[in-house]
Formats: sequence, C-alpha cells, structure tokens
Amino acid sequence: MSDSVIVIGCHIINNHANFLLSKLIDKIIDNNIDFGIVSNSKISEIHYDKSKFFLFDSENDKFEETKSSKFWFENEEFKIESPFLFYGSVQNYSFGASSLFIDSVVLAKKYGYKYLHWIEYDYELNIYEILDNVGILKGDEYSVIVYETESEGHPISGSFISVDIDKINLSKFYTNKEDRKRILNEYDNSSEKFIKKYLLNLENVYYKNVNKISTINGFSQVSQVNMELVILEENGEIKLFLKNNTKENVEYLISTNIGKFKNILKPLHWKLDTIGPISEIGHFYFKSEKRNLYINLNDDDDVKKYIKRNVIYRK
Repeated sequence: MSDSVIVIGCHIINNHANFLLSKLIDKIIDNNIDFGIVSNSKISEIHYDKSKFFLFDSENDKFEETKSSKFWFENEEFKIESPFLFYGSVQNYSFGASSLFIDSVVLAKKYGYKYLHWIEYDYELNIYEILDNVGILKGDEYSVIVYETESEGHPISGSFISVDIDKINLSKFYTNKEDRKRILNEYDNSSEKFIKKYLLNLENVYYKNVNKISTINGFSQVSQVNMELVILEENGEIKLFLKNNTKENVEYLISTNIGKFKNILKPLHWKLDTIGPISEIGHFYFKSEKRNLYINLNDDDDVKKYIKRNVIYRK
C-alpha cells in the first residue's frame, strides 16, 4: 500500500491518551503502512520520529475560556443548553479538529500520496475497511468515503475518512482562517457538519453506514465526568436531565417537599424527568454515588445559579 498514507489526528492530554496513540502507531507499523501525524498538542518524539511527516498546529481555540462558552445536549426532540453539561464549546470549539483534517489532506498531497485515510489517535485501526475503501476509490466515480450517522449534529464520523487525493477539489481546503471560523459556526460549531457540508459538498462522496466501523473511541473526555445533572424550568414545571457517562448502573434518590423516589439510570444512558410544579416545590435534593446536589428554590441565589442558567428548546 505504498500509495496510501494514514494520517493520525491528535490531541494528547494525558498518559492514557498517549498510550492509545502508541498502540495505534504500533498496529500501523505492523501492517506496513506509511503514516503521518497532525496534532494541536505536543506529542512524544518517539512517535513523530517514526512518521513520514509531522505537523504541530497550535491554533486550537477549544480550551479558550470565554464568557461565550456554551454547552449543550441535543437530540431529535430538544436541545438543552447549560454550563452543567460537559459537551459544548467556546466559540470556534471545533476549529482545532477541523483544521487537523485540512492539514492531513494538504500534507498527503504535498508528500505525493494518492490515498489518505484520516484516523483519530484513539480510534481502532480497521485494515479491512481501508483496503475496501481503496478498492472503491480506484473506480472512476468517487473521491471520498465517509461513514454516515443518524445524528443531526454529527452527520458523519469524524474519526475515519478516506480520500482520493488526486480526485478531490482542494480549493476549499485553502479557505482562510477567519472565513473557516465563520463557516464552522454557521454549521453549529460541528466539525463533522463543516467537513460534510462545506469541505466535501462538491465531491462525489461514497457513504457507508457508521455501523461498519467501531463507534467507540478509546479515549473520551466526557467519560471523565461521571454524571451530568441539569435542573431546569419548562412551562412552570421543574425538569431533571441526567446523563450517565459510566459503564455502570447509577442508583439515585430524588427528594423534594412534595415527595421522594429512587431510580436507576443505565450505563451510557440519559433521561429527562418532570419533578413537579415549580410553584409547589420548595427544595430539591439529588443523591447518588456520583453526584449530590441540594437546591433551595426559595433562595434566589440558588435558583439563579442552578436553574435560570439552563434552557430547553423543543423542536
């Protein structure tokens, strides 16, 4: 596969992430495939010494803390915005990730490769899919292969993309930084939307079902936050949004002045419950092994801090 290169996108924040990168590189070398690395974090010299090329891109706005920070959970029925959620962004949150994909394509072209296989550092190497994608791209019709999801916010997998460098139109890959930021935010700060709808919108794209590949990344920053808990008001009622980011059942107790109940949230599941009318609830208490929270609804500071900052939008 001398005409193919795997380009690994990296953001390494701890030893576990570094271990996953090492594991991926070892598998690539064992399969005798060239690889390059693009990263917006520092990586070990032992990794980039083995690569065909390496680029460090310091332009990553993901961790810039500003008052414009927005964090959300979204599905087909509603969107919740809250500072108590993990997933979200400062403005241009996904700029770093989308830039690395652009870097990978430009560098693969520069170094004379025909086929690029973009893989994130914590993703499982799938040799069968790489070989199958090369076979598809060798035909005359398609220039790109992506894995389509059912998510509106993330319509394709950002972890694995195959590209025929000779066929793809690179003009949009040279869009200047400020224009890319503007367009990215028009696509809800989703790098997957940006890649599909902007970078690749003129391409003949071959869509595969995302179930053909693993949908689980080896490292998830969200898994560092065991339980996401949001209390909000909707139509005069107090609602509770819970998201279990662990692989274990979470037992929890909810207690208010009008009642109490116990429940279990399954691993990697979420739920939205109605607690009761805000006019009747004087206090709210949540207790589990993962999180404890008490809110006095008669205290304006508590309401302002824990409830008023959270908003739900129905679709």
